[in-house]
Amino acid sequence: MLTVIAMSATSVAAALVTLNRITGWKFITKHRTAVDVTFTVGMAVAFAGTLTGMLVAVMAGLMMALFLSLVTAPSKIWDRMTAKLNKEPADREHDADGNWVYNQAPYLREGELK
Repeated sequence: MLTVIAMSATSVAAALVTLNRITGWKFITKHRTAVDVTFTVGMAVAFAGTLTGMLVAVMAGLMMALFLSLVTAPSKIWDRMTAKLNKEPADREHDADGNWVYNQAPYLREGELK
């Protein structure tokens, strides 16, 4: 059983390192479901034919799903926290004070119209 776990962990690590070099972590975390399903199906096809091979494929699929869930959870929490702090107004044509933003020219000072 230890051999199955070791082979699964090695397969997951190798796939993630290779995919990270090709696409980057943002792509992996954004498309984590597709990455997980593709990896699991690919492992099942690669190791089909023996019971041990299928055990490795199933265990590797579970490890990949757990790893991708654990990696993306902190980023989701961080995004929620920063979204509350950096809340943009629903009306982009008015600032927080209710002034129309198009009347505010940065190159003119108060009372200095040419």
